[in-house]
Amino acid sequence: MAFDIRKLEGVMVPLVTPLNEKEELDEKALETLIEHVMEAKVHSLFVLGNTGEFASLTGDVKEAMMRKVKEIVDGKFPVFVNVSDVSTKRAIKGAKIAESVGCNAIVVCPPYFYHLTQDSLIEHYERIAQAVSLPVVLYNIPQYIISELNTETVKKLAKDRRIIGIKDASGNTSYIENLAIYFKNAPFRIYQGDERNIEAALMTGANGFSASLSNLYPQLFVDLWNAFGEDDGLKAHDLQETIRSFGNIYGLTRNKIQAGLKYALSLKGICKPIVSEPLPELDKFEKFEIERILQQYDIKCKHTK
Repeated sequence: MAFDIRKLEGVMVPLVTPLNEKEELDEKALETLIEHVMEAKVHSLFVLGNTGEFASLTGDVKEAMMRKVKEIVDGKFPVFVNVSDVSTKRAIKGAKIAESVGCNAIVVCPPYFYHLTQDSLIEHYERIAQAVSLPVVLYNIPQYIISELNTETVKKLAKDRRIIGIKDASGNTSYIENLAIYFKNAPFRIYQGDERNIEAALMTGANGFSASLSNLYPQLFVDLWNAFGEDDGLKAHDLQETIRSFGNIYGLTRNKIQAGLKYALSLKGICKPIVSEPLPELDKFEKFEIERILQQYDIKCKHTK
């Protein structure tokens, strides 16, 4: 199936990377996960993002994840792959692997560790865009990266037709509002990466969103997208509030997103609660809290059917 990436919108699932005890890709669990989210009719998949633990995985696991996702999806959904790295050459190497695998687009955040000027970031992205034929999506996630993509830099990069959009996971609502208004009539896609602020982003003109919790409850996020498309503001607001109520699934602190989400998925029989070292694991209280949240939501769903 051919996809027009420049017109893509809706729910982009940032897949977790299921691992076994050796920190190798758990292919069976990955199949279960993808079947789970595909059943909800999400619109695209995002591989090896922050939720997918890209920064702590080996190169072999990253490539295995790309290839297995493409094999399972079998052309039914567009696949975006994060190829971010600490240098331009290393990011290009990842981009060429993604291209050889047949992914639909690459996603790139600024190089981490070094503090870079905005001019250096522009050169970084332009060199990556020149190196492969895949469309490039910018990835702004400054809470984990030293260098932030400011809005003026994004506007400059968007003049390059090979750079087709941005995923913003900063949590800064004014940042994404600025971009959504500026690109309102332009073929540049704006994705909200902070699930707490999906409703606000869509109201200002964002084209879609990427939410970690859509691994667990993909239908909840598809329902939110559909409610917004149907101009059902009350339903969209209620769904957004439900999503916000899941905050403690992340182990009560935002630095345990992967561990909390994988533990929740393990309770659903989807994957093991194994994260790559040195990511922190949950304590007993955090596990209990996640069990309580899931139980409450499942009871609520039964009562509303």
